[in-house]
Amino acid sequence: MRVTQARSRGADGHGSLALRPIHLRIAALDFRIARSLARSVPPSIARTADTLGWLCDARVLLALGGLGILCAPARSSSRAAATRFIATIGATTMLHHAMKRVIAQKRPDRTIPNGLDENTGRAFDAMPSGHAMHAGAIASFFESGPQAAAIWLISGALAGTRMLTLAHWPSGVVAGFVLGVPVERCSRVARSMR
Repeated sequence: MRVTQARSRGADGHGSLALRPIHLRIAALDFRIARSLARSVPPSIARTADTLGWLCDARVLLALGGLGILCAPARSSSRAAATRFIATIGATTMLHHAMKRVIAQKRPDRTIPNGLDENTGRAFDAMPSGHAMHAGAIASFFESGPQAAAIWLISGALAGTRMLTLAHWPSGVVAGFVLGVPVERCSRVARSMR
């Protein structure tokens, strides 16, 4: 990997240094896994996975957090949890969008047919998976209690839907899921410092 820089002319006619994104090559293992999924996953399963993947979309999660705030009594622990949930999802959204401005990697569905009738997202937004980052943050958010193992499994499965639809390479899904956890932990620490 290397960062390339180019000179561009500013409005005043002088050259300015502009940073171009880092272009990540597709790993051979990522390609083999994605090609295997494309060959073995029926279109009906891919469509179902695409629908389930929306459960980890920022707009859906922020709306659920907002609903939690509206339904919770003022100054309750439920309202505080909903506020922290919104902060966590907001932070993961900002982080993965910032990373996608710096890292350019072609999505699998631009290289391998995905069984769906449309492409997912922007062509070079494969790293990291924002949906997977949200799933990792959700798993960390709800980690305590008797359902913790089930929540981690469900969150992992929801993140995995991004591979089934060929929206992201496996490495992008794993990276997103793993990065979601520390983002949630930081929001937990920030909340406890108030």
